Amino acid sequence: MAVRAGVLVAIGVIAAASSIAAGATPAANAAAQVSVSGRVFWDQDDDGVRDADEPGVGGVVVHWAGGNGTPTTATAANGSYTLGGLTSGRTGKLTLETGWFRSQCSTLKCATGPGPDNDFEVANQFVQYQVTGLTANRTGVDVGLLPDWPGSTATAPAPVAGIVPANAVDVASRLSLAASSCPDGSYEICRVGDTYTISAQILNQGTTTLTGVTAVLAVPDGDRFATDSPVRDLTLNRPATAPGITGMTVGPLSSAGVVPVSFGGVLVPGGELRITGKLVVAGGPGTPGCVSGAITTACSKAEPAGAPLVFAVTHIDQTGDPDSFGPHCDAATDVRACATGIHDKQVEPDEVDPVGHNVAASIGGSQSFDLTADVVALTPKPAGGWRAGSAITWRMSAANTGPGLHVPGWTLTLVLPKSSSPTVPVSNAMRSCTSSTTTAGFPLIRCTGKGPLSPGVTSVAMDVTMVVPAGTATGSSVPVLAYVSPAAGQAAEVVALSSAPTQPATNADSTVTNNDDSAAITTG
Repeated sequence: MAVRAGVLVAIGVIAAASSIAAGATPAANAAAQVSVSGRVFWDQDDDGVRDADEPGVGGVVVHWAGGNGTPTTATAANGSYTLGGLTSGRTGKLTLETGWFRSQCSTLKCATGPGPDNDFEVANQFVQYQVTGLTANRTGVDVGLLPDWPGSTATAPAPVAGIVPANAVDVASRLSLAASSCPDGSYEICRVGDTYTISAQILNQGTTTLTGVTAVLAVPDGDRFATDSPVRDLTLNRPATAPGITGMTVGPLSSAGVVPVSFGGVLVPGGELRITGKLVVAGGPGTPGCVSGAITTACSKAEPAGAPLVFAVTHIDQTGDPDSFGPHCDAATDVRACATGIHDKQVEPDEVDPVGHNVAASIGGSQSFDLTADVVALTPKPAGGWRAGSAITWRMSAANTGPGLHVPGWTLTLVLPKSSSPTVPVSNAMRSCTSSTTTAGFPLIRCTGKGPLSPGVTSVAMDVTMVVPAGTATGSSVPVLAYVSPAAGQAAEVVALSSAPTQPATNADSTVTNNDDSAAITTG
């Protein structure tokens, strides 16, 4: 028998379990403590309803919105939780921090619904339940979740035997700017001596318990830890409510500004672990009198996002997770070339929030930039070869090869074969994507970055799925072409694209002389 969460929530409003004794004083009333309880479950058929045979999800952090210093708990092995210590009459949001999606919601941000049994909004993949008029214990606040699924679709595939397919091994990393003393603005412009706090998260998006989780934090040139010690300034957040995680080991800051971090214990499916770091802007290389490693007022401020922070998972014991280490995030690549850590999921929950912290790399540096584009075919070729109607996913990204100037505005364009019916990547906090057609009839996908592309940084990868056009002959190539363009008003690019391509090319080149990249697959 299915148990509908929405019905339980409604009943829970009137199910008083915390009564106030007769004759209690107003002060006692104000101090009355109530709780919210329910179950987090694997909604295997993605219908928003907790069926009797759908298992609970243990190890998910549940807390009152605001997090630090507020009541916090974690779900038990059967998915049940009780968040107590809430003051009667409190209004706010209950938050679930999880690597799994809310069922019936395949994006990082969505409103409540769509069904009556999923009355939860989602912010940055974290589930939030609006609580009002909490004067008694509230029960039945159940949340249906789904692990990540394989493929490159923005919606979950149809259930197989009633169960939505999922990735067995799937890990993600995120990085956010939590707080700073920097003057506010679009990119949090920081000055020498300003301090800031980062929040880094690792999420288990698959169905396998992870061990041997290690990561790195790359600190920008010109910054240092608040006390000069990563061991003191990096802390594991709420370790008591991340079941299975037994501790964190922090290594020294390398000469390249990279700190290794490893975690003891296990990260359960759907689980999230979080660390907090405190840093300070110490200097800006390239400006006279502004030196790295010592606070000075020689340079008044740094340019927006001159050099971003990097947080990336570098190892798990389990084999698999083939789609999490993309062309810019493999083990052989310098972590600084993977500015968003692991980031290439089908709806891209691995993306970081735009940290927007400027550190100093652009101060007094070379006022020049150079853009390149990259495109590769992700979909493995079937044993029988490609045929008309087959779906192929291409991955495109842009990079600023520097040497000195960040590019506040840029657009990455993918030109595809005629009649290929491409999908449009989901727009989010990192980029906005649209589709159109060239005058010659070739489909275009354009994605405009919402933040700067800094020197040495590669953009978040964007995936586009197309269909091999009808009539494509055996042995024919199906080419695509990507190019990147700076926004108007930029300084001159070192080697600019002479003109925007109007159709796909068949050659496979990627050079700074033409600012584009072509790729092709062969049918048959």
